[in-house]
Amino acid sequence: MQTVCGDIPVREICITYSECDSYDSGETWVNCYETGKSCWYNYEWSCWEVPDEPTDPTDPTDPTGPPCPTGYEKDANGNCVPINQCANADPEAIFNSLAISDELISITPVNSPSNSKLSTTSSTDSKFYTWKCINDNLYYSIISTEIGTTKLTGNPNYPKEWVSFTHASLSPKGTLICGSISITSEAHIATVGKYFAEMELSLGLNVTSEAAGTPVNRYFYFTPKKTFSAN
Repeated sequence: MQTVCGDIPVREICITYSECDSYDSGETWVNCYETGKSCWYNYEWSCWEVPDEPTDPTDPTDPTGPPCPTGYEKDANGNCVPINQCANADPEAIFNSLAISDELISITPVNSPSNSKLSTTSSTDSKFYTWKCINDNLYYSIISTEIGTTKLTGNPNYPKEWVSFTHASLSPKGTLICGSISITSEAHIATVGKYFAEMELSLGLNVTSEAAGTPVNRYFYFTPKKTFSAN
């Protein structure tokens, strides 16, 4: 045996970059999603023992260096590379992860200068209603934003009622792990009652699974909907 010394990675440090929306000049931030990540390793000097001769002369990774950090493995040249998490993934798991959601994200007053055309008066109130309509339970989701206007009724039991409720925007957030996704069609129907309003979406999604090393395409059609009370 012989002793070999060198710098080895002991901990990974990452900075995550995100993008968010703000409708009040930066006072609050909503609809945040990850746009990128930068990572690096801290190294420390360490020594380890290796055989005088490789136990397998045909294996360039034996014993050329220390073990790789968590999440990495050695390639044919003995270099530490990220483990391919998708190589052994089930393609069906990627498709089955997509689901309809009705999770409310935020209700934000329309009061910034850039949205002055949707002004709030003494008797009416306009707001953005933002909700998650599709998710994959990990890092990908589709966010829908509606614009609703209510007015005061003078009734203490039902202080506000709907004036209008319309679809504003649809935006994907995040990354579909081991796959990709695109919105191929979109339609929306608003049903406005006196105290409740419903938004129903019709979404066509083209999904590609990159699991198991072979891309597989599949088309999905979802009809998420959510009901909002006048507030």
